Amino acid sequence: MNLHSESAINTFRSEEVSAPQQIVYWREFLSDVFMEMEPSIEGGGSFNAAVDTGEFGNLTVATISAQRHKVRRTQSNIANSNSDAILFHYQISGKAVFYQGEAEETILPGDIACIDTAEPFELDLIDDFRCITVKAPRKLFVSLLGSGPLFPKPRIRRNSEYGAILGEYFKISRRHIGIAEDEVEASLSAQFCETLALAQKSGPAPICRHLDDETPPLLGAVLSHLRNNLAGDDLTPPNIADHFGISVRYLHLLFEPVGLTLGQWLLRQRLKRCFNELTDPEFDQVPISTIAYNCGFNDLSYFGRSFKARYNVTPRQARGRGVSAR
Repeated sequence: MNLHSESAINTFRSEEVSAPQQIVYWREFLSDVFMEMEPSIEGGGSFNAAVDTGEFGNLTVATISAQRHKVRRTQSNIANSNSDAILFHYQISGKAVFYQGEAEETILPGDIACIDTAEPFELDLIDDFRCITVKAPRKLFVSLLGSGPLFPKPRIRRNSEYGAILGEYFKISRRHIGIAEDEVEASLSAQFCETLALAQKSGPAPICRHLDDETPPLLGAVLSHLRNNLAGDDLTPPNIADHFGISVRYLHLLFEPVGLTLGQWLLRQRLKRCFNELTDPEFDQVPISTIAYNCGFNDLSYFGRSFKARYNVTPRQARGRGVSAR
């Protein structure tokens, strides 16, 4: 694919191709500039995205404006492409949810998602959004952070010790592409990476990493109750609220820091449990319908549609495939 160049800045516009080809064009862009990934949109059709990208020291910096969609990196993508770079996603507007391993992080404006591309991940961009995405050399962060998990903190919060400083570094890197002297770029990009590493070292990751530290303790109890009772058919807002002695309105307010409604959160947890069982050899002989019922789905048609929308494969196709749960 061709990126249009203006000085040191390359531009990408999805409108340069016809609507049916726009998501394919976007996939090619992601693979060319970052690494192999799988973008998807609900319902197909057109896809709008605009990107300005360039080099800043040893970093690749991209300013992205795009419509809501999902981006996944699967085991198959990892096998087909190298993982010698890592990604940092700085949210400017809109909301996203980031999944990697056991982490589930709500990414709000000003937050940073730290993405290890050697492991499967999903970035669910649930609103039209703007962001700055930085690609950095993996070996640099291995040298800065040492052995063990690369990113103990998958999300750096905007109001954390280093959040505001890093936000300025993202903006500086975008503004100074091709403008600063090479020595200045090299120095600033090195400081940027060192500060990102310091943010990872600055204390233990939150226990509930997908929620702010200010989250009411009651929400943790509600989430634990729901996870332990996903198979139940009585997880309605009135029943849940009654169980905890709160109003339905307050129950819904509790979910605001999660970035999902109660219904959306329940659906995702049920689908994730179904996916895990469908891809676990211990459940090979268990009918798909039984797995769905045991995870709280009473309508198999709805389950099938929801599963396909979430994972881009049918429940039957998920068995034996190397895709990762989100």
